[in-house]
Amino acid sequence: MEAASSLIRAPLFEYKALYGLPSQFAVTGGVSSNIVTFQLAVGARWQTELEPFSIAVGYDIAYWFGRLKSVDGFDSSIRGWLNYPNLSVGYRIEDVALTLSGEMILSTHLGSFVGDTEVASDVNTIAGYSIAFYVEQPLWKNNYLLIGVKSNYTRLYYPLWAAFSTFDRHFYIPEFIAGFIL
Repeated sequence: MEAASSLIRAPLFEYKALYGLPSQFAVTGGVSSNIVTFQLAVGARWQTELEPFSIAVGYDIAYWFGRLKSVDGFDSSIRGWLNYPNLSVGYRIEDVALTLSGEMILSTHLGSFVGDTEVASDVNTIAGYSIAFYVEQPLWKNNYLLIGVKSNYTRLYYPLWAAFSTFDRHFYIPEFIAGFIL
């Protein structure tokens, strides 16, 4: 019998949108998935520029859920709410933007199920944090290529919920990020 972690080999696809508001505020939204897990997020940001620097402070709220069924009799699901207070500092060198970003990962509700039976629940915990570094390079007009690395130190990394151990410990999870800003 294979472990659940060896059966979940899919990248995490994410789509984010940002809508600018007056007074340097913006609302954000996004959806992400790796086939067995989905996250829907909304948030708000305040941002300002002090050339060549920029700063953004935000707060995102996300509902996430996942289900893994019929894998060697495995029938497990999970759902919960995550909050991400965040801070980003950017620096522009000609056309290239460099950004250092940090966020806390707060779990306000988590329910874990086997079949229809709730086997674990958790509320109001600090799950961890992440630090990321991004480089944005213009491609054409207002379109950019984004490359980044992200370091997560958390006990709850939602895309890999099915592979997490039952031990209450933190994991280091690196990410490589490639995207387009259109």
